[in-house]
Amino acid sequence: MSTEEFEAAARERLAAAAEHLSTHGWHQGDIYAPGEDDQYPATMKQYDEWTKTARSCALGAIQACGERSYHLESTAANLLREHLGLGFGRGLGEDGNSMIFQDPIAVWNDDPSRTAEDVILAMKGAANG
Repeated sequence: MSTEEFEAAARERLAAAAEHLSTHGWHQGDIYAPGEDDQYPATMKQYDEWTKTARSCALGAIQACGERSYHLESTAANLLREHLGLGFGRGLGEDGNSMIFQDPIAVWNDDPSRTAEDVILAMKGAANG
């Protein structure tokens, strides 16, 4: 697959992620919302199936809406970061010494003023380049 084809596939993944959020719902505070019984699936196979219909954050939707592919998911997330003007987040941990990584998309998604519509529109915008 050429670079252009791969980027097109990542943009398709973003469009599918926007559709996932529209259909199944958006979530803040974690990658996926727990099920109705406040539990998560016990096995990885159950988890992968469950994520396809779970309410999710922006990053969760990118994962949930297609075959698992770290490279494709990362490229789609990078396109969204670029569209939003975000970099990569690093900072000091609570102890003041250790370095932590916090994905800026997660921070953006979890902003209390953020809405599902904001996230869906941003994903569609990134998908359309």
